[in-house]
Amino acid sequence: MSTHGDYVQMKPIYKSVVVAVITTASLCISADALARDIYVNNQIGSDFLDGFSEDRGQGKIGPVKTITRALALARRGDNIVLANTGQSYHESISIQGARHNGLKKKPFLIVGNGATLDGTRTIKPEEWDIVGNAVFEMTPRETTRTLLYLDGKPATSVAVNRDATKVPELAPNQWCIYRGRIYFKCEEGKIPLDYELSLTDLQVGISIYNVRGLIISDLTIQGFRQDGINAHDNVFECELAELRVRGNGRSGISVGGSSRVLIEACLIGSNGKTQVRTEARSIVKLRSNDIISADDGTGVDDGGAQVIQED
Repeated sequence: MSTHGDYVQMKPIYKSVVVAVITTASLCISADALARDIYVNNQIGSDFLDGFSEDRGQGKIGPVKTITRALALARRGDNIVLANTGQSYHESISIQGARHNGLKKKPFLIVGNGATLDGTRTIKPEEWDIVGNAVFEMTPRETTRTLLYLDGKPATSVAVNRDATKVPELAPNQWCIYRGRIYFKCEEGKIPLDYELSLTDLQVGISIYNVRGLIISDLTIQGFRQDGINAHDNVFECELAELRVRGNGRSGISVGGSSRVLIEACLIGSNGKTQVRTEARSIVKLRSNDIISADDGTGVDDGGAQVIQED
Protein backbone atom coordinates (compact mmCIF):
# COMPACT_ATOMS: atom_id res chain seq x y z
CA MET A 1 0.00 0.00 0.00
CA SER A 2 2.76 2.39 0.89
CA THR A 3 4.41 1.69 -2.46
CA HIS A 4 1.16 2.37 -4.26
CA GLY A 5 0.69 5.48 -2.17
CA ASP A 6 4.15 6.72 -3.10
CA TYR A 7 3.30 6.11 -6.75
CA VAL A 8 0.05 8.01 -6.46
CA GLN A 9 1.86 10.95 -4.88
CA MET A 10 4.60 10.97 -7.51
CA LYS A 11 2.29 10.74 -10.50
CA PRO A 12 1.20 14.42 -10.50
CA ILE A 13 4.85 15.49 -10.14
CA TYR A 14 5.85 13.31 -13.09
CA LYS A 15 2.98 14.76 -15.13
CA SER A 16 4.08 18.33 -14.31
CA VAL A 17 7.62 17.62 -15.46
CA VAL A 18 6.37 16.20 -18.75
CA VAL A 19 4.13 19.22 -19.30
CA ALA A 20 7.03 21.57 -18.52
CA VAL A 21 9.31 19.79 -20.99
CA ILE A 22 6.66 19.87 -23.71
CA THR A 23 5.90 23.53 -23.02
CA THR A 24 9.59 24.46 -23.20
CA ALA A 25 10.04 22.55 -26.45
CA SER A 26 6.94 24.22 -27.88
CA LEU A 27 8.30 27.65 -27.01
CA CYS A 28 11.62 26.88 -28.71
CA ILE A 29 9.83 25.69 -31.84
CA SER A 30 7.38 28.58 -31.85
CA ALA A 31 10.17 31.21 -31.79
CA ASP A 32 11.23 30.23 -35.32
CA ALA A 33 7.71 29.32 -36.36
CA LEU A 34 6.42 32.76 -35.42
CA ALA A 35 9.22 34.53 -37.28
CA ARG A 36 8.32 35.42 -40.86
CA ASP A 37 10.43 36.33 -43.88
CA ILE A 38 9.41 39.66 -45.42
CA TYR A 39 10.96 40.18 -48.85
CA VAL A 40 11.97 43.53 -50.35
CA ASN A 41 12.81 44.08 -54.02
CA ASN A 42 13.09 47.62 -55.42
CA GLN A 43 12.75 46.42 -59.02
CA ILE A 44 9.87 43.94 -59.16
CA GLY A 45 8.30 44.69 -55.77
CA SER A 46 5.30 46.83 -54.88
CA ASP A 47 4.24 48.21 -51.52
CA PHE A 48 0.73 46.96 -52.34
CA LEU A 49 1.95 43.32 -52.20
CA ASP A 50 2.03 41.18 -49.04
CA GLY A 51 5.85 40.79 -48.86
CA PHE A 52 5.80 37.08 -48.04
CA SER A 53 7.21 35.81 -51.34
CA GLU A 54 10.41 36.85 -53.09
CA ASP A 55 8.76 36.31 -56.48
CA ARG A 56 5.70 37.98 -57.95
CA GLY A 57 2.63 35.79 -57.89
CA GLN A 58 -1.07 36.18 -58.45
CA GLY A 59 -3.04 38.83 -56.64
CA LYS A 60 -1.13 40.45 -53.81
CA ILE A 61 1.59 37.80 -53.59
CA GLY A 62 5.12 39.13 -53.94
CA PRO A 63 7.85 41.31 -52.43
CA VAL A 64 7.32 44.85 -51.23
CA LYS A 65 9.28 47.65 -52.89
CA THR A 66 10.64 49.58 -49.89
CA ILE A 67 12.32 48.69 -46.61
CA THR A 68 10.01 51.21 -44.95
CA ARG A 69 6.98 49.16 -45.98
CA ALA A 70 8.60 45.92 -44.80
CA LEU A 71 9.22 47.48 -41.37
CA ALA A 72 5.57 48.57 -41.22
CA LEU A 73 4.49 44.97 -41.85
CA ALA A 74 7.01 43.44 -39.45
CA ARG A 75 6.45 42.08 -35.98
CA ARG A 76 8.80 40.77 -33.29
CA GLY A 77 11.45 38.30 -34.45
CA ASP A 78 10.77 38.69 -38.18
CA ASN A 79 13.39 38.60 -40.94
CA ILE A 80 13.50 41.40 -43.50
CA VAL A 81 15.32 40.09 -46.56
CA LEU A 82 16.55 42.54 -49.20
CA ALA A 83 17.13 41.62 -52.82
CA ASN A 84 20.41 42.92 -54.23
CA THR A 85 19.11 44.12 -57.59
CA GLY A 86 22.11 46.27 -58.47
CA GLN A 87 20.00 49.38 -57.84
CA SER A 88 20.29 51.22 -54.53
CA TYR A 89 17.45 51.59 -52.05
CA HIS A 90 16.93 55.36 -51.74
CA GLU A 91 15.21 55.83 -48.40
CA SER A 92 15.78 56.65 -44.75
CA ILE A 93 14.45 53.98 -42.38
CA SER A 94 13.49 53.87 -38.70
CA ILE A 95 13.66 50.76 -36.50
CA GLN A 96 11.73 51.53 -33.35
CA GLY A 97 9.56 49.98 -30.69
CA ALA A 98 8.32 46.56 -29.61
CA ARG A 99 7.38 45.21 -33.04
CA HIS A 100 11.02 45.52 -34.14
CA ASN A 101 12.36 43.63 -31.13
CA GLY A 102 13.68 40.12 -31.25
CA LEU A 103 12.05 37.16 -29.53
CA LYS A 104 13.71 35.51 -26.52
CA LYS A 105 15.74 33.10 -28.65
CA LYS A 106 15.39 34.75 -32.07
CA PRO A 107 16.63 38.25 -33.04
CA PHE A 108 14.90 40.60 -35.43
CA LEU A 109 16.96 40.43 -38.65
CA ILE A 110 17.62 42.74 -41.56
CA VAL A 111 19.59 40.78 -44.15
CA GLY A 112 21.09 43.03 -46.84
CA ASN A 113 22.50 40.41 -49.23
CA GLY A 114 25.05 42.99 -50.41
CA ALA A 115 22.46 45.65 -51.29
CA THR A 116 23.03 49.40 -50.87
CA LEU A 117 21.01 51.92 -48.86
CA ASP A 118 21.80 55.31 -50.40
CA GLY A 119 20.89 58.81 -49.24
CA THR A 120 22.20 60.84 -52.16
CA ARG A 121 20.35 62.84 -54.79
CA THR A 122 21.51 63.30 -58.38
CA ILE A 123 22.71 66.78 -59.31
CA LYS A 124 20.80 68.08 -62.32
CA PRO A 125 22.91 69.31 -65.27
CA GLU A 126 21.33 72.77 -65.11
CA GLU A 127 22.57 73.22 -61.53
CA TRP A 128 26.18 73.57 -62.75
CA ASP A 129 27.82 76.80 -63.88
CA ILE A 130 31.20 76.97 -65.59
CA VAL A 131 34.04 78.78 -63.81
CA GLY A 132 36.87 78.07 -66.23
CA ASN A 133 39.84 75.71 -66.66
CA ALA A 134 37.45 72.69 -66.54
CA VAL A 135 36.13 73.80 -63.12
CA PHE A 136 32.37 73.97 -62.55
CA GLU A 137 30.39 75.24 -59.57
CA MET A 138 26.93 74.69 -58.07
CA THR A 139 25.06 75.81 -54.94
CA PRO A 140 23.71 72.98 -52.75
CA ARG A 141 20.61 73.37 -50.59
CA GLU A 142 22.80 72.67 -47.55
CA THR A 143 26.55 72.90 -47.12
CA THR A 144 26.79 71.48 -43.60
CA ARG A 145 28.12 67.91 -43.80
CA THR A 146 27.56 67.82 -47.55
CA LEU A 147 29.68 65.38 -49.54
CA LEU A 148 30.00 64.98 -53.31
CA TYR A 149 29.66 61.56 -54.91
CA LEU A 150 31.26 60.52 -58.20
CA ASP A 151 29.96 57.39 -59.94
CA GLY A 152 28.28 56.14 -56.78
CA LYS A 153 31.24 56.60 -54.43
CA PRO A 154 32.57 59.52 -52.34
CA ALA A 155 34.68 61.80 -54.55
CA THR A 156 38.12 63.01 -53.47
CA SER A 157 37.78 66.30 -51.61
CA VAL A 158 40.30 69.09 -51.08
CA ALA A 159 40.30 70.90 -47.72
CA VAL A 160 39.82 74.67 -47.77
CA ASN A 161 41.40 76.89 -45.10
CA ARG A 162 39.00 79.18 -43.27
CA ASP A 163 41.00 82.24 -44.30
CA ALA A 164 41.21 81.19 -47.96
CA THR A 165 40.50 83.97 -50.46
CA LYS A 166 40.06 81.77 -53.52
CA VAL A 167 39.24 78.26 -54.63
CA PRO A 168 42.20 75.92 -54.07
CA GLU A 169 43.90 74.13 -56.94
CA LEU A 170 41.91 71.06 -57.94
CA ALA A 171 43.10 68.04 -59.86
CA PRO A 172 40.67 66.34 -62.27
CA ASN A 173 37.80 64.64 -60.42
CA GLN A 174 38.51 66.53 -57.18
CA TRP A 175 36.09 68.87 -55.42
CA CYS A 176 35.80 71.35 -52.56
CA ILE A 177 33.32 73.63 -50.80
CA TYR A 178 34.22 77.32 -50.85
CA ARG A 179 31.93 80.07 -49.56
CA GLY A 180 28.84 77.94 -49.73
CA ARG A 181 29.40 76.60 -53.25
CA ILE A 182 30.68 73.27 -54.51
CA TYR A 183 33.51 73.30 -57.06
CA PHE A 184 34.34 70.27 -59.18
CA LYS A 185 37.08 69.89 -61.77
CA CYS A 186 36.36 67.72 -64.80
CA GLU A 187 38.84 65.78 -66.85
CA GLU A 188 40.00 67.46 -70.04
CA GLY A 189 37.27 67.64 -72.65
CA LYS A 190 34.51 66.66 -70.21
CA ILE A 191 31.65 68.48 -68.48
CA PRO A 192 29.57 67.50 -65.40
CA LEU A 193 26.97 65.89 -67.67
CA ASP A 194 29.59 63.25 -68.54
CA TYR A 195 29.70 62.05 -64.92
CA GLU A 196 27.31 60.56 -62.41
CA LEU A 197 27.47 63.30 -59.76
CA SER A 198 25.32 63.35 -56.63
CA LEU A 199 25.18 64.86 -53.14
CA THR A 200 24.44 63.58 -49.66
CA ASP A 201 20.80 64.47 -49.12
CA LEU A 202 18.71 62.37 -46.70
CA GLN A 203 19.53 62.92 -43.02
CA VAL A 204 20.18 59.44 -41.50
CA GLY A 205 20.29 56.03 -43.15
CA ILE A 206 19.06 53.81 -40.30
CA SER A 207 17.68 55.29 -37.07
CA ILE A 208 17.36 52.80 -34.19
CA TYR A 209 15.53 53.60 -30.95
CA ASN A 210 14.10 51.60 -28.05
CA VAL A 211 14.85 48.19 -29.56
CA ARG A 212 16.23 44.94 -28.11
CA GLY A 213 17.54 41.94 -30.06
CA LEU A 214 18.44 43.26 -33.53
CA ILE A 215 20.96 42.14 -36.15
CA ILE A 216 21.65 44.10 -39.35
CA SER A 217 24.03 42.41 -41.78
CA ASP A 218 25.62 42.56 -45.23
CA LEU A 219 24.47 46.03 -46.30
CA THR A 220 26.19 49.14 -47.66
CA ILE A 221 24.98 52.40 -46.09
CA GLN A 222 26.18 55.57 -47.81
CA GLY A 223 25.39 59.13 -48.82
CA PHE A 224 23.49 60.43 -45.78
CA ARG A 225 24.05 63.98 -44.55
CA GLN A 226 24.41 63.04 -40.89
CA ASP A 227 24.98 59.38 -39.94
CA GLY A 228 24.85 56.12 -41.82
CA ILE A 229 23.44 54.44 -38.69
CA ASN A 230 22.29 56.18 -35.51
CA ALA A 231 21.50 53.98 -32.49
CA HIS A 232 19.93 56.85 -30.60
CA ASP A 233 19.03 55.40 -27.19
CA ASN A 234 17.73 52.27 -25.41
CA VAL A 235 19.18 49.96 -28.05
CA PHE A 236 20.27 46.65 -26.51
CA GLU A 237 21.55 43.30 -27.82
CA CYS A 238 22.17 44.96 -31.17
CA GLU A 239 24.73 43.62 -33.65
CA LEU A 240 25.91 45.40 -36.80
CA ALA A 241 27.77 42.81 -38.87
CA GLU A 242 29.57 42.83 -42.22
CA LEU A 243 28.36 46.31 -43.12
CA ARG A 244 30.07 48.80 -45.42
CA VAL A 245 29.41 52.28 -44.07
CA ARG A 246 30.98 55.09 -46.12
CA GLY A 247 30.61 58.64 -47.31
CA ASN A 248 28.18 59.93 -44.68
CA GLY A 249 28.38 63.57 -43.60
CA ARG A 250 29.00 63.33 -39.84
CA SER A 251 29.78 59.71 -38.97
CA GLY A 252 29.45 56.19 -40.24
CA ILE A 253 27.90 54.78 -37.07
CA SER A 254 26.73 56.82 -34.06
CA VAL A 255 25.78 55.19 -30.75
CA GLY A 256 24.15 57.27 -28.02
CA GLY A 257 22.19 57.23 -24.79
CA SER A 258 22.38 53.97 -22.84
CA SER A 259 22.66 51.80 -25.97
CA ARG A 260 24.77 48.63 -26.12
CA VAL A 261 25.98 47.80 -29.63
CA LEU A 262 28.39 45.25 -31.12
CA ILE A 263 30.06 46.31 -34.39
CA GLU A 264 31.67 43.32 -36.06
CA ALA A 265 33.51 42.70 -39.35
CA CYS A 266 32.46 46.07 -40.80
CA LEU A 267 34.28 48.35 -43.24
CA ILE A 268 33.81 51.95 -42.10
CA GLY A 269 35.54 54.82 -43.88
CA SER A 270 35.40 58.10 -45.81
CA ASN A 271 32.79 59.52 -43.43
CA GLY A 272 32.91 63.24 -42.65
CA LYS A 273 33.90 63.97 -39.06
CA THR A 274 34.43 60.52 -37.56
CA GLN A 275 33.91 56.89 -38.50
CA VAL A 276 32.40 55.61 -35.24
CA ARG A 277 30.83 58.22 -32.96
CA THR A 278 29.71 57.48 -29.39
CA GLU A 279 28.15 59.38 -26.53
CA ALA A 280 28.42 59.02 -22.74
CA ARG A 281 26.70 56.03 -21.09
CA SER A 282 26.71 53.96 -24.28
CA ILE A 283 28.87 50.86 -24.59
CA VAL A 284 30.28 49.88 -27.98
CA LYS A 285 32.16 46.66 -28.71
CA LEU A 286 34.38 46.64 -31.79
CA ARG A 287 35.42 43.28 -33.21
CA SER A 288 37.42 42.58 -36.39
CA ASN A 289 36.51 45.83 -38.16
CA ASP A 290 38.39 47.80 -40.81
CA ILE A 291 38.03 51.44 -39.74
CA ILE A 292 39.65 53.89 -42.15
CA SER A 293 40.14 57.42 -40.85
CA ALA A 294 39.86 60.37 -43.22
CA ASP A 295 42.72 62.86 -43.34
CA ASP A 296 40.64 65.41 -41.44
CA GLY A 297 38.52 63.01 -39.38
CA THR A 298 38.99 60.54 -36.53
CA GLY A 299 38.50 56.80 -36.48
CA VAL A 300 36.63 56.35 -33.20
CA ASP A 301 35.34 59.27 -31.12
CA ASP A 302 34.53 57.79 -27.71
CA GLY A 303 32.61 60.86 -26.50
CA GLY A 304 33.15 59.70 -22.94
CA ALA A 305 31.48 56.36 -23.66
CA GLN A 306 32.94 52.91 -23.03
CA VAL A 307 34.51 51.51 -26.19
CA ILE A 308 35.73 47.92 -25.96
CA GLN A 309 38.15 46.75 -28.64
CA GLU A 310 37.93 42.95 -28.96
CA ASP A 311 40.22 42.38 -31.95
